[in-house]
Amino acid sequence: MKPKFWILGMAGALLLLAAAPVQAKRQDPRVEAYLDQVKARREEEKRQERKARRQDHHRRLRPYLTLEEIYAELDRIAAGHPGLVSVEEIGKSREGRPLKVVRFTTGSQGKAEILYLGNIHAQELAGGMVCLAIIRRLAEGRGNDCYVDYLLDKADIYVAPIQNPDLMASAARKQARYGLTGFIRKNADQVDLNRNFPYPPEAPERLKASAGSHRKCSTSFRGPEPLSEPETRDLIAFIDRHHFAAVHSFHTSGGMIMFPPGTFPEPTPDDELFRQMAQGYQDLQFDPYRVHPEIDLYPTIGALDDYLYHHYGILATTVELGKRSQLLHRLTIFWIFNVYELDREIANNLLPALSLAEWAIKVHENPELLKWQPPAEPWVGEPEIGPPAAPAEKAARSSEGLGSGTGTGSRGDR
Repeated sequence: MKPKFWILGMAGALLLLAAAPVQAKRQDPRVEAYLDQVKARREEEKRQERKARRQDHHRRLRPYLTLEEIYAELDRIAAGHPGLVSVEEIGKSREGRPLKVVRFTTGSQGKAEILYLGNIHAQELAGGMVCLAIIRRLAEGRGNDCYVDYLLDKADIYVAPIQNPDLMASAARKQARYGLTGFIRKNADQVDLNRNFPYPPEAPERLKASAGSHRKCSTSFRGPEPLSEPETRDLIAFIDRHHFAAVHSFHTSGGMIMFPPGTFPEPTPDDELFRQMAQGYQDLQFDPYRVHPEIDLYPTIGALDDYLYHHYGILATTVELGKRSQLLHRLTIFWIFNVYELDREIANNLLPALSLAEWAIKVHENPELLKWQPPAEPWVGEPEIGPPAAPAEKAARSSEGLGSGTGTGSRGDR
């Protein structure tokens, strides 16, 4: 046994000698001086970054922005791109904060329309930040990016980053001040806004209360009645004034690309079209999300996507941002619901999200692709806004110049 240990010891010593670095000759003094300067510059940059972070009162919130910072950024972008970008207030929240939508238009009439939505659940700030990234890309890309030029020449694009400003502001403020938020999902009335839209009459009987509860203490409280909240009521009134071919919402988290149905399991007439849209989104991601109907996650009562498709024939889709567990980064609720590596997540979703505008253009120019038909029976809480238009009729009205409303005129006939 001893000779074997001796052989192993010699082999180990030889390996260490082989791995030992060879004494290098001294470098040129000018090279040494240059490398010293690089090292000093990097250390100074780090010191300045630490100093700036200590002076930032919202450092516990970063890389996310407060409501005031986002709204200020919207106004700054609009001021820098007159004639292309405008900011519209479509209503007020329960506590009186403005509900803002950014509009991109080149002025021509009869184009397709698409709407992007974020932050309908209070502490899901990532959705609002992806919406802000879309706004920046469109504004900066006009005249500099042929893909952006194509989309803006063919479609009017609307982006509403914050659907729940009251409790979003509260969540951001608590995270910035204390580094803790608790579970903040609903609006100032304690209503889950994505359960406050019209729904099938039989849904409460067929589904569990967790799908959309009538109890205020529930995290999925759907409100006293559909559209009881100003945030949802004003959003539907805004959508009714337009002819959106597609509406896309950002939520967190889980890494999913979803589409109706979300209430009952029966596929929609446009299931294949929805799957093509979702698959196209996934194909453009470097870290692909899962694709499935919304009901595969869990059934819902009063969710936006189902109602938009049911009533208007809008191709409504949702992405749950953030594929990886945020527990790896922060053991707090805020970081469970908001991706920590925000730049990476934006890069993974920006181009796929813009590609949905291509689908809006395609369906607008080829309305026969849509198999949806106006519903025979109304859902609970549907507003009195007239019969929804069939796809061909919607396209005809848009071609006559009625599809690019600014949101300040009267309601449409749907």
